[in-house]
Amino acid sequence: MASIDRFNDHCWRGVIPEADLELYSGWRRETFVGARPALLAIDLYDLVYRGGPHSPYELNARYPNSCGIYAHRAIAPTKRLFAAARRAGIPIFYSTQDIRPHNRPPGAESTLIVPPIRATSSRVM
Repeated sequence: MASIDRFNDHCWRGVIPEADLELYSGWRRETFVGARPALLAIDLYDLVYRGGPHSPYELNARYPNSCGIYAHRAIAPTKRLFAAARRAGIPIFYSTQDIRPHNRPPGAESTLIVPPIRATSSRVM
């Protein structure tokens, strides 16, 4: 996929400021797709799309936690990504929110709540 020298080019270049890339340069590594890839979809709840394709600064008073234009710009590429994963038979895992109350944005609701797995012995499941 991407060599260590080109780590930032594969997804961060042009998105993250150069100073931040340099600050986190210690985490550079070779990237690759392993033998059993999966797609992890994080925070794709409708809250981030509320208010339409406008600046989050304009929307925040009425639609807190909206990503506005950024969420709307991501719709088409996200659909293409999901379609490609399905065609390739890659499993898709959805993660909507944290279970800790102080980390849940107001209005964000999970589509399926699954109780956490509990250890039944000294072994962790």
